[in-house]
Amino acid sequence: MNFLSKSGEFFTYAKKMDVFSILKNLLITVDAIIIGAGAGLSASGGYDFTDEKFFKQEFPDYYRLGYRKFWDILSKYWDVNDSNELEYYGFCAAQTDVFFYNLSNNFKTLNNIPGDPHYHARSLQPYNDLYRLLVTERFKYRPQSKNDSSYFIFTTNVDHQFQLAGFPDDKILSPQGDLSFFQCSLPCTHDIYDGYEYVKKIMNNIDRNTMKARPEDIPRCPKCGRRMIPNVRCDNRFIEEPHIENYVNYNKFLSKYLKNKKKVLLIEIGVGFSTPSIIRFPFDHLV
Repeated sequence: MNFLSKSGEFFTYAKKMDVFSILKNLLITVDAIIIGAGAGLSASGGYDFTDEKFFKQEFPDYYRLGYRKFWDILSKYWDVNDSNELEYYGFCAAQTDVFFYNLSNNFKTLNNIPGDPHYHARSLQPYNDLYRLLVTERFKYRPQSKNDSSYFIFTTNVDHQFQLAGFPDDKILSPQGDLSFFQCSLPCTHDIYDGYEYVKKIMNNIDRNTMKARPEDIPRCPKCGRRMIPNVRCDNRFIEEPHIENYVNYNKFLSKYLKNKKKVLLIEIGVGFSTPSIIRFPFDHLV
């Protein structure tokens, strides 16, 4: 069996095992690790938005309505307006439920967030594996305690998977937002709002025949009364301040390790060219 490297060189299976051995040694011996993660990481764990099987399993009501892939319905309800608002919020709540709350599974917790009252959705295996490698396994060989974590995560994903796997918020920089929060659609404020109660209300009252939300369940901005939308980067209305606060922590992390000429391992996982200026190009610059 052969494997093609990024440079075009073919690796035999034996050479690939050598690469794995080198990576294992680096994970143990380097002073710090920075993970750059994109959508491919979640796709590898099963959240493949182009896969009909995934869509049928996670969104059976929409499959019954004739949709076959997640992208089909996401592109249809990319933005809200007066004519589609009931369908928009029905889908908005349905996807947030699948990725975060798991309301339909009687609150059986399927992730590693201890005692969290909201997030009961499953954590995907690739994220669980990363937690095991960066936290559990790495610290078997190193003197630092788990509270002195020598890693940082930079991700364009908005599905909260790193948190679901057990990583703390202050070690995660996610400048594209978080689907579990709402913001004013204008916006009239830089505040963002936990979406749990909004989603729960919609899902408890949704019309399963049409997957439309009730008009009275549409999330409204507490300050101006306008519709609220998910707090993810879609256009220039995105409220980014709560998410870029961790840039301070990230820059401190870089100063601590890079400026002191420590050994730092950068790992890109599932990062493509959709938004290369966020992870790919900055990582190239660091290297």
